[in-house]
Amino acid sequence: MRAEGVVVTARPLRRRRRRARLDDGEMVQFTVLEEKGIDVRIALDVVRVLLAGACDVVSCVRASSSMA
Repeated sequence: MRAEGVVVTARPLRRRRRRARLDDGEMVQFTVLEEKGIDVRIALDVVRVLLAGACDVVSCVRASSSMA
């Protein structure tokens, strides 16, 4: 993709420890991987493209409920 002029930005996932109680009452711990800052990165890229005059309209569609 880089050869075609696409800029790839990689961001590390944040690791968080979570606890949950199972149906039998036992407490378990597990690691959850979370994306952080991706939505901000997309917004900054959209503003940059619009200010550069590279497009007239941007349409963003999101399937996540985290912005509800």
